[in-house]
Amino acid sequence: MATDYVKLAVPSALGPKLHDRITQDVRYWSKYRKPTLLKELARISSLHFAEASPHLLAATVGGKVQIYHPSTHELAKSVSRFQDTAYSGHLRSDGKLLVAGDEGGNVNVFEMGSRSVLRAFKEHQSPVQLTRFLYNKTQVMSGADDTTVKVWDIPSNACVHTFEQHTDYVRAGAVSRDNHNLLVTGSYDHTVKVWDVRSPTAVLSVDHGAPVESVLVFPGANAFVSSGDNYFKVFDLVSGGKMLHHVSNHQKTIMTMSFDHSGSRLLTGSLDQSVKIYNVANYKVVHTLKYAAPIMSLAVSADDTHMAVGMLDGTLALRSRDLHADDVRSESGGVAETYRAGSYRYFMRGEGYQPTASDVLVAKTAKPKLKDWDVYLKRFEYANALDVLFQQNQLPAVVVALLEELMDRNGLDRALQGRSDDALAPLLKFLVRNVTHPYFTKTLTTVTHVLLDIYTPVVHRSEALQEALHKLAFKVTGERRTVNDLTKLVGVLDMLFANSAKTAELQVTWKESDEAIIRRVVDAQEEQNLRDAEERMRRQVVLDEVDADGDATMMDVDAGSETAADAPPAVDGNEEADLRAYLARIERGEQIDVSFGGDWRTEQDRAPVPAAPATAVDEGTDVAAAPATDLDDGERYEMVVAPPMAGKDAPVADIGAAAGTAAGATRRKSKRSLGKAVAPEPESMAVDPAPAPAPAASKPTKPAPAPAPAPAPATPKQGGGSKPSGKGGKRKSKAKQ
Repeated sequence: MATDYVKLAVPSALGPKLHDRITQDVRYWSKYRKPTLLKELARISSLHFAEASPHLLAATVGGKVQIYHPSTHELAKSVSRFQDTAYSGHLRSDGKLLVAGDEGGNVNVFEMGSRSVLRAFKEHQSPVQLTRFLYNKTQVMSGADDTTVKVWDIPSNACVHTFEQHTDYVRAGAVSRDNHNLLVTGSYDHTVKVWDVRSPTAVLSVDHGAPVESVLVFPGANAFVSSGDNYFKVFDLVSGGKMLHHVSNHQKTIMTMSFDHSGSRLLTGSLDQSVKIYNVANYKVVHTLKYAAPIMSLAVSADDTHMAVGMLDGTLALRSRDLHADDVRSESGGVAETYRAGSYRYFMRGEGYQPTASDVLVAKTAKPKLKDWDVYLKRFEYANALDVLFQQNQLPAVVVALLEELMDRNGLDRALQGRSDDALAPLLKFLVRNVTHPYFTKTLTTVTHVLLDIYTPVVHRSEALQEALHKLAFKVTGERRTVNDLTKLVGVLDMLFANSAKTAELQVTWKESDEAIIRRVVDAQEEQNLRDAEERMRRQVVLDEVDADGDATMMDVDAGSETAADAPPAVDGNEEADLRAYLARIERGEQIDVSFGGDWRTEQDRAPVPAAPATAVDEGTDVAAAPATDLDDGERYEMVVAPPMAGKDAPVADIGAAAGTAAGATRRKSKRSLGKAVAPEPESMAVDPAPAPAPAASKPTKPAPAPAPAPAPATPKQGGGSKPSGKGGKRKSKAKQ
């Protein structure tokens, strides 16, 4: 017997279809654009949007309160006048005042325009982590870790109410929008208390069961919600604090809560890094947002166009959405149907939209208007462009810029040709006035040459043109004369600077003592004398080598006398007096050249001194030889130190070249022929500064039978030579035994 076919419904293992899972709430909250992440230096403990447009956002971060513009997501202001960590920054409904607590127990009210402290309340004894503006706009509520709740009056700058029934930190609070006298606070003592500012005690107290982190009052002031641990509870105010709902969908503590603008959706932020959105009709989760860090604060703007989430790691996430007239909530709390894509109403949506203060207006860039001369340049009318500049009396820089532009376009000839006397007058006047300007000289000189090339054949026909050119020539001639004078002055200054650089080798300061100045000057003169002695010996060696017969000459080392040419130059014996006179001139402020190699004596002291006659060294005088020195020419020279002679009749040639020294240093050269062994040199002997030196023991002398008369001074030969007359110009000396 046949039976009818019946199709059986088989349940799908994949669950409901995708279009069934996408609800209107999901579409609504998904319209928030991808969040803009802003990084701060500390955790964001509090967030609050101003109710008035443009809905500024106050973010409490560390020791400051940052004010962000929600539309541009940029920092608008920063309030940092806190002595320590700031807490609970809250904007008044009109956005003109800001209140915040700090770690030191202060409650500060700031004026947003100037960011100055308008009021500072300092009665709390512990950190203030709760501040709120009352809806009457003139009072502020604060809760602190000292378990007290206070109400402050801004106009009178005084505390008008104090509530002290909590037994632990007060960290949460809210103000009723519909009943301005009701305050709700939550504490770490697990209780939520409702206060009436007309009563000194709490009118209602309920137990939450955990430390309370956040509280909210429903619109209409008939219920409130508190969060703590991983759940939140809803209590009825009308029935005396009856608990209506206990909802637990988070895995960690719920730190913050917020309503949307209509109060039909409740948003909760938890340490489990999620934000859950509940429908307050049945307290079911309609949408979930995930974030990268634990959430500490949450806020939604009054028009639902902006949402801000603050995290523990200092990240601030800002989301925004576009508000359309067709995308608003219905009275039942649902979301109205959107227009069908492609329909006429879809394309005409937003036709009656009125801009608000928070809208960002994109200004149209106005097309720049060209100047009159730019218009002529664009038309290639170069002569008219030049004329219009002179007619409008433009600045010289503008005229020169136009002339340079004409030169770059090779249009300067076209702009200057075919002009009458009247048309040339402004240009010539401009040249006469500015041709010597250092910034314009190069350009105006080129213009002048071009002008002369064009109008030289006809310049004799116009007296006005001749007069203008004469003025221009006179101006240029005067400028050339000035330049020449300045060039000469620069040369003189260069010479002065060069001389001053040389004289700066030896600088005498006024702080030095007389002995230090004398020592420095004497050392400089002694060094110069040594250089002169070496130079004289080198010249003498050259003269000896060019003798006519080519015989080698030798200076007797044991007994000999120096010639007048080998003797050091004669100097005044009273060097000490000269130096004293020099110091006196310094004290009077006279200008004195004290450079190395110079003569520090006065003009009278520089008078030529007649050379002393050359005398032979006394046979009985003992000479201490210094170590021999090898010079560049292969010869050997010995440094001998002659002790001073006693008596006033001592020869000048035996006095040392350097003034003020204990003994004069001279050089006696000893030239030996090649291949002959050099005798060992005697050791140096210390010079006895006594007036009458004793004869040395190493060199005995025979007693003279009779006192010999003083030798006559040798007469120097004309021509400056030091050789005595003799065959081949040889000079020899024999030792007397």
